[in-house]
Amino acid sequence: MKMLFALLLTVISWSQQADLPVQWVGNKDVVLGTIPRGEDHTITYQFRNLTDGPLLIENVRTSCGCTSSDWEERPVAPDSFGSINVTYDSTKRGYFRKNVKVFFVGHRGGHRLSLSGFVE
Repeated sequence: MKMLFALLLTVISWSQQADLPVQWVGNKDVVLGTIPRGEDHTITYQFRNLTDGPLLIENVRTSCGCTSSDWEERPVAPDSFGSINVTYDSTKRGYFRKNVKVFFVGHRGGHRLSLSGFVE
């Protein structure tokens, strides 16, 4: 019975992973540590296309106006890599945590990324 349950969990886990359009390379939750005030800080999030066809970023939403995003608006070929640049404007002092949500054409739901740190 335990073996059957373990097999079932493995199959469920495998089938859920097969539906993901991308595999994120590196950390999706970046901690910048302590950063100086008044400087822009850009983080590059990289992903690999796991689909059988070209993959296009539909939209990237940031949690506030102090965070912006930039990406190439060209399709990423299967098994190739794409990237998204997220820039944080550190004008306010103190702790910050900013969320970014990435949406791909033809795929439901967004992929959550984040960056956090402390501005001195």
